[in-house]
Parts: sequence; C-alpha cells; structure tokens
Amino acid sequence: FLATPHRGTWLAWLARGPGASEMRPSSQFLRELGEREASSHVRCIIFRAPYDTRLLPPASAWHAQMEQRSLPAIGHKRILRQPSVFNAILEAIEDPSWMQSGKANR
Repeated sequence: FLATPHRGTWLAWLARGPGASEMRPSSQFLRELGEREASSHVRCIIFRAPYDTRLLPPASAWHAQMEQRSLPAIGHKRILRQPSVFNAILEAIEDPSWMQSGKANR
C-alpha cells in the first residue's frame, strides 16, 4: 500500500465525489474493509510518507496486521514518483526471507 488512508483522512470532508465520502474517517466503506483480516498468504506492506499532509491524522496510514515502512522526506503526491520508493518496493518483492521464515504460512 502506498500512502493509503486505511482509517480515512479528515481532508476527505473537503473533497467531492464518491471516492471522497468513502475516504472519510468511519465511513461504511472503510469500516467494512477494516473488518476483513489480512491474508497470511499475502505479504502486505504499507509504505508511508511521514510528512504526508493529505493523510490526517497520520496514524490512519497504519494497519496493525501489516508491515510498516516509513519513507523519509517524501510527501503524498511525490510518493509514486520517487526512485527511493520504487527501490524499497523492489527490495521487498525480492526479499526471499519472508517466504523462508514461515510468515507466508501463518
């Protein structure tokens, strides 16, 4: 996940359109997603920018069942265009220790 507001963002109250209402904290859409458990067969990693001014509160980007990675000095809009983000994702994909550690079989 890249800069994903798992528990919504306060800024969604200022936005328009159907996606905006879904990204509001405590929306039905986010509540239903939050009720689902992450699969133990899929490696889920959250990549988050610590200075993301679009995810308010910042803790809404975290999810307790997933790995968390903070990418320094990158804002919300730039997270998709940063070579450091691409490299971090590639490193996670290529990391064989996850499969070998048994985490994939939890």
